[in-house]
Amino acid sequence: MDARRLSEWLIGEALSGSGDFALFHGYCERLVAAGVPLFRGFMASDVLHPTVESRAVRWQRGTDTVSAAPPSVGLAPPTMRSAG
Repeated sequence: MDARRLSEWLIGEALSGSGDFALFHGYCERLVAAGVPLFRGFMASDVLHPTVESRAVRWQRGTDTVSAAPPSVGLAPPTMRSAG
């Protein structure tokens, strides 16, 4: 699969409303099928949410699943905040 066909597939899937798990799984599987020596992948993005800053997804070759990494929250725990 060439880069143009992969890009067209990715855009089409995103516009059709595929979820982030299905989209990332399909993207990684297509990269492997194209000969990219990919063993695992990680994708993260900012989200518009009042308490969650980002969302992350992990993929690993040979599995049929994509997992969510714990979300990043907006405020650091009190022990991690600066004193000043």
